[in-house]
Amino acid sequence: SEYGVRVQKSVFEISVNSPAELQQLRNNLTHWLDEEDDLRFYFLCLNCRRKSTDLDGRRIAVYPSAIIL
Repeated sequence: SEYGVRVQKSVFEISVNSPAELQQLRNNLTHWLDEEDDLRFYFLCLNCRRKSTDLDGRRIAVYPSAIIL
């Protein structure tokens, strides 16, 4: 996807570098949603991202500002 890495059927990890970029992403994604869709934005602190791993213990990439799932 042009908007990040698909990690499950409907879960994507997306990084943004600024509040303006996040707002643009929100605006761009809005027109793709159906009325019953649920779009959530979760912010993870840098320290939390650094400690994130997959099931096998491999470190997940550290993104610059935010991860959106």
